[in-house]
Amino acid sequence: MKSLYKLGVALTLAAALVGCKSDREKLVESRFDFQKTYDEQTEQSVKNFAVLRENVPESKIREVIKKHRSFEQGRQDILDLYSEKNFTDAEFTQIMDARQRIMAGQQPSAEQKPAMEKLVKLMQERYEDASYKEQGKVLFDAVLADLDK
Repeated sequence: MKSLYKLGVALTLAAALVGCKSDREKLVESRFDFQKTYDEQTEQSVKNFAVLRENVPESKIREVIKKHRSFEQGRQDILDLYSEKNFTDAEFTQIMDARQRIMAGQQPSAEQKPAMEKLVKLMQERYEDASYKEQGKVLFDAVLADLDK
């Protein structure tokens, strides 16, 4: 009976941990439309692959891209990028506020510029990272291979 009780406690704790989100994750979710971003990135990829494979319907390209790049992967990439490791809460808020200004056709404020510059630098470092490039190449090759079937 004790082992059953211990198992129950362990399962309850595990279930509670699965449902927990960090404060940063909650903050990112409150300011970021993951679905819209995923859809926009998918559509941009569809356009890029359509140029390479003109004879493949865009609907098939979209299906293949979504097969290889899930919504959850995109969500996790955003959470990783805007993590507490990379930005303070204040910097994250400044970046999100600057995004809104940019989308409204305005320039980031002087207060927002340092955080935006930090974001751009971090993104450049990611794109220059060999492991990041390799992941991109593997994904690109897998999509092309599926499109060529």
